[in-house]
Amino acid sequence: MAVTIHIDQNEIDRAFADMEPSAARHKTALRKSGVALSLLIQETLRQQGKDYYDGAADATTMEETAEGVSVSIAWRGIGLHWIGTQGYLGGPLRPTGRTSEITGNPIRNLAIPTINAPRGHGGARSIYSAGFRKEDLQFIPSKNGGRNGNVTGVLILKTAQSATGKKAARKLFRQGAGTGDVLYVLCREVTIPPTPGILPTMDRMAQRAAETYLANIGNEP
Repeated sequence: MAVTIHIDQNEIDRAFADMEPSAARHKTALRKSGVALSLLIQETLRQQGKDYYDGAADATTMEETAEGVSVSIAWRGIGLHWIGTQGYLGGPLRPTGRTSEITGNPIRNLAIPTINAPRGHGGARSIYSAGFRKEDLQFIPSKNGGRNGNVTGVLILKTAQSATGKKAARKLFRQGAGTGDVLYVLCREVTIPPTPGILPTMDRMAQRAAETYLANIGNEP
């Protein structure tokens, strides 16, 4: 669910067909366009003022390719946050059915983190990467399923934890969470609305790339 934006060399060639820069100048201008686009994306992400988007900014990289330049945001879920589940998947987000690293059984529910949920490696609010195991959490089934029967239950922290779970629990306690607090809400599917403002518009990104290319195409590499 990462995001990659391409600056296509062929599109640049067509847009500036009347110009005949040297191959070296062309390559330098194209590379600087990629750098400018990367910086624009990072700046926009950091303006959101949240750790998640700061992490996405840190995960933004630029790569020169045979076709041109690609700027990628290798951050889990950023595509879903940007254009929503409908735009990214064509429908709601549903369980993959792959084997759970917690239970060892096929995943049938999505664990939606609450504000109390632990943060694991890379900023993800993951149960396993944060250090918790199956025996550390208690499942409490939903009585009515919430809206449209979509909620199947919640996961709370047990009083006693495994060896790795104890360390993870201490981190949560320092953050103000307590035993019995809901860490995750389990749902059959989730619809995430788009949040366009977290990234520049496609028009703005294209404009930044084109302006940077023009500003550098006449300069010596």
